[in-house]
Amino acid sequence: RELEHTINRAVIVCPDSLIEDAALDLDRSTLSVSRGGEIMPYDDFERRYILEVLKATKWQITGAKGAATLLKLPPSTLYGKMRKLGIKRP
Repeated sequence: RELEHTINRAVIVCPDSLIEDAALDLDRSTLSVSRGGEIMPYDDFERRYILEVLKATKWQITGAKGAATLLKLPPSTLYGKMRKLGIKRP
């Protein structure tokens, strides 16, 4: 599970299709990510990313063009993450 989370995070952080070793952030003492020079806690980054995907899908969560499909998550997992991160439809 930890490896899956590390790879998912690296895919989000890397600007192109090549994952650099620095993006893997194997040093467990740091819990933040850097994107465009801005450093933020992982939960904040995840929240922003999920919000971007939700806006892009016009808040459609299920279905072939839904946010859960784009994020490769079961809808129930996405709902759980939204609840945990305080994401509510406007």
